[in-house]
Amino acid sequence: MAQEHKIFGEATERHATGTGTDKWHDATGAGFQIVPDVLFKYQSELGLSTTDLVVLLNITLHWWFEGRPPFPSTAHIAFRMGVDRRTVQRSIQNMIQLGLIRKMDASESQLSEVAYDLSGLVSRLEELAQKDPYFREEHTDWGLSVSKTEGWQ
Repeated sequence: MAQEHKIFGEATERHATGTGTDKWHDATGAGFQIVPDVLFKYQSELGLSTTDLVVLLNITLHWWFEGRPPFPSTAHIAFRMGVDRRTVQRSIQNMIQLGLIRKMDASESQLSEVAYDLSGLVSRLEELAQKDPYFREEHTDWGLSVSKTEGWQ
């Protein structure tokens, strides 16, 4: 079903897909990723600097499937961010020390490059989500979810 959206006063027709394109329109045509809100809401509690968060988002940009670890190069991330490669390396080292990511060698990841295991991050975000006041107890219908605070209906 087509919907009409107004962008700066100009009406445009879009199709509701439930993938975010109804909100972000054609910007998602170049790709998008799903990131839990708790990553942003608890950034400080996780010990992540703003640089760490952007590096992490660049890593997750390459994480398409659960069983296939992302393997972007630090040079590529540094180029995207407009920073020195060493800045990215320090950020990755910080996240390793925090237990959020782990470097996997080629034999472990079955890739020719260094890959990143994000299971530490996922576990920590799950813990944070469950203590968040807006954690949904039921995941049956995105439009009618029940939260612990009963704030979302």
